[in-house]
This record gives sequence, structure tokens and C-alpha cells, in this order.
Amino acid sequence: MRLKRLTLVILLTPLSLPLFADDFLGGSRPTCDPTIQTCLPEPEESQCDVTVCFMTVEAQRQYEIKHDCVFPSSSPCGEFDTNTQCCGRNPRTGKAAIIDKVFSTPGVLMPDFDSFTWANLKMACPNLRQNNAPPDDAWIMCRLNSRHNPNDPDDHYNVIEILNNGTSRPFCIDGCSTPPLTITLLYTLGYFLEPDRNNPSGYSEESSFLTACTGHDVCYQTCQKEQNECDREFLEKALNACRTIPRHRLSTRWMPTPMIVNTRNQCIRAANVMHRGLQIGGHSAFNKRRQQYCQCC
Repeated sequence: MRLKRLTLVILLTPLSLPLFADDFLGGSRPTCDPTIQTCLPEPEESQCDVTVCFMTVEAQRQYEIKHDCVFPSSSPCGEFDTNTQCCGRNPRTGKAAIIDKVFSTPGVLMPDFDSFTWANLKMACPNLRQNNAPPDDAWIMCRLNSRHNPNDPDDHYNVIEILNNGTSRPFCIDGCSTPPLTITLLYTLGYFLEPDRNNPSGYSEESSFLTACTGHDVCYQTCQKEQNECDREFLEKALNACRTIPRHRLSTRWMPTPMIVNTRNQCIRAANVMHRGLQIGGHSAFNKRRQQYCQCC
């Protein structure tokens, strides 16, 4: 009786082994042969979202396992130098791209995209922050009594104040940056009572636009601000300066012809024309400061 029971086990085991051995041994089951049996279709591998970037290849692999998808071989995701590069997007296509952390070449956003604009920068770099890199070709360390960037013909005036910004690049203040020829024109047309870029009303220190222009410099050099916001803040502060002038104060305006004018009203007029000038012609300066003071991550 005992021998028969043992023989039965030995006979059954070989018959069962081919069906379940792969499960016991940890392997995969045999591939289905459609010529001899009905097979279920193999699940298609879906492609992962190519806007996802990873710091390491292992992180990418874990993402593929978790989300049951694969990245195409052309995907820019993977390992890169986190000291000099960031996970970002190509501003033209919106697809993931490994791009420079700091844009040190003047006017260039990334190797395959020449145009540097604030809109492109925000699209390319979701994790924008203040730049803490050392001086480079796009930004030269500002020095008192020297132009912000001596190599830039659009920087007309010397730096009059340097404001610390922690470990980030300091704010370089050069006051109201209205170009000299524009000041002469505005004075000639009677918008300015005095050919003074910081105090066009010429009334007093309190009526000067220097505080408004200092705030405007800082705003253009701050990555979280929009140009319209910076320009609007300038106008509000400039108008506040004008309100320090007595309501009925009169001055003589010599250009274009001598005449008596209300000093406060002329100050308000100057503030508004300067604001319009920023809205029309300030984009270049705004983009330039963004490249100098912002980094991708």
C-alpha cells in the first residue's frame, strides 16, 4: 500500500511540471503560438510623457515601471550635469530639453534657439530663480561710478548704488535710464521743466523720480516680476513724488517757448510720458536684465 502511494506521486509530478515549472522557477510562461492555439494580444507599450525629465537614468527607469510606459530612444530625459544644466523645455516645441542653467552668452537662450525673450525664458525654465553665478559675458560685476555693463551701448549711465541680494547677483542701480537724446527731446518739447533725468520738474529732492527709478531697476532685475508690473510701480511712485509739489506752485517753462505752467501738473506729465516710453521701448532692457539676473534652476 505504501509503495503504490509513492508510485502515484512519482507518476503525477512529471506531468504537472511542464505546466507550472516556470512559475516555481520564477521565469515567464512560454510565448503563445497562434498556429496551434488562440492567443490574447500582447499589450502595447505606451510612450511616456516626453516633457518629464529625470536627474538619473535609474529615476527614469523607475518612472517607466510605475507608469507602465517607455520613453523613446530620442528622449532628452536622462543623466546630465546638474551643476551647469537644468531639466527644462524647448521654447519652440514645448518638449523636454536639457538646457544651460545660466545663459552666459548675450542674447542666446539655448544652443538651438537664438532668440532670448522673457516669454521664451519662462517656457524653457519652470524653476526660474535669481542668478548666483559669477560674472560672465552677459553680466559684468557692477561697480560704482562705472556703467552697468561697459560693453553694452544701451547702458548710458554709471552705477550710483549697489544693493546686496544675499548670495544672488547684487542689484545695480543707475537711476532713471532715459537716454540722453530722449531727455533733450522731452525738454525741448516742454515735457520736462529741466533736462534732468531723475528730477524733470526740478522742484525739490522730494519731487525727484530717483526713488521710483531705483525701485524700477530692482524690479527689472527680479525674476518673479513682469515688465508691466514694474512699469506700473514706477508710475505710481513717480506720481507720489509729484504730489509733494504744492498744488498751485508755478514755474516758467522755457521750451519750446517761455510760458508759466503749473509745476505739479508738469511733473505728472513727465511721469506719464516716461511710463509710456517704458511701455513702448523698455522690452529690450527688460529682456537683457532677465538674462543677466535669472538662471534656469
